[in-house]
Amino acid sequence: MPDVPIRQRKGVHSRIRRAEGQTPAEAQTFNTILSEIFSDLERSGPLRAGSSASSNVFGLKSNQSSNYQPKIWGGDRAALRRQGLMERHTKDTDETLLDEIDRLKEDMSHIDSDSVLLTWSKLHVFNPTIDAYGDPQFPSTYQPLLAHLLHVVRINLNRPHLALALFHYAQSHSPESYLTGCLAPAYNEILHVRWESFRDLAGIDQGVQEMDVNGVRWDIGTRQVVSRVVNDVLASPQAYGVGALDVVNRLEKRIEQDLDEQKDVYQLMRGSSKARLPLPVAQAPITVTTADISQFVP
Repeated sequence: MPDVPIRQRKGVHSRIRRAEGQTPAEAQTFNTILSEIFSDLERSGPLRAGSSASSNVFGLKSNQSSNYQPKIWGGDRAALRRQGLMERHTKDTDETLLDEIDRLKEDMSHIDSDSVLLTWSKLHVFNPTIDAYGDPQFPSTYQPLLAHLLHVVRINLNRPHLALALFHYAQSHSPESYLTGCLAPAYNEILHVRWESFRDLAGIDQGVQEMDVNGVRWDIGTRQVVSRVVNDVLASPQAYGVGALDVVNRLEKRIEQDLDEQKDVYQLMRGSSKARLPLPVAQAPITVTTADISQFVP
């Protein structure tokens, strides 16, 4: 795959004044990553049944399952910062933006070549604007497009290693990339890859822990894929080695926790909706006189 052309800019202020796009260093890094991805795909050939990645996107060898220490992007502060960034993006959510996201998703879904899709994703997904301080700022389209990119790579192209590599790139590109893009929909795709392609129970366990540590809230898709993992392991626990049931117990507790959290959210929303209901209009008390009663008494 030919390298993406790198724009040459001169002067100390060129980076600050650039309205959008990647720096030459970022473009070179992306090109290097893509070259490594394609080299790996050429070496490994088609994905074989029962194969397993040598290392997973969460940073450990697949056969390492004990005392996992997930990558931390600030703990509670990461959750708060992510909430602030997403609130800013929510303000931009209008019909025009939704139409743009749908159009880009449709364009992506019609690409049947990994090289073409990667080139397309560099232009439409991994293409932040640069603020006055030289920091990348990702648009409101980033989160849904990243998740759909991983889905297309996983389902349409059947390239699980490529999906892992793209998610890792999104994780490590910058804090803003991780906080605004790597939310539940993107994690769900990686959890699907880890289970459907590799039956990597340790990777599932590590991914769930990483989501919790970094304040990534579950959605219904997360609960569905984790529940499927639990059911599959319980159907044949001996196939997943020593400690599999311990992992399942942790996952079951996390599913129950998510269900409890959803109930709390429902109750909160229900209480909030009740608070907005108009109060009944006060009516004057009805008085009954002796004359009124005498009409009905013989």
